Amino acid sequence: MSVGSAAPQEPVPGPEEGTVVFGDLTWVPALHRPELLGDPVRGAVEELARTSPGSADQVLVAPIDPDLADTA
Repeated sequence: MSVGSAAPQEPVPGPEEGTVVFGDLTWVPALHRPELLGDPVRGAVEELARTSPGSADQVLVAPIDPDLADTA
């Protein structure tokens, strides 16, 4: 099977309110796990939360295995 040939998966509601499971990752609202965000991203999401309440909850983050990450 070549990359990209698998049928697309649809996200499903996760085990906790506001979470989404997509593939092997469980996505949570970014401000629930700010330690997973870089400083500029965290600042932008916090500003979004101040200026557009509720919108920041749509920004999701998922923890990944650092051995699989392709960034330093």
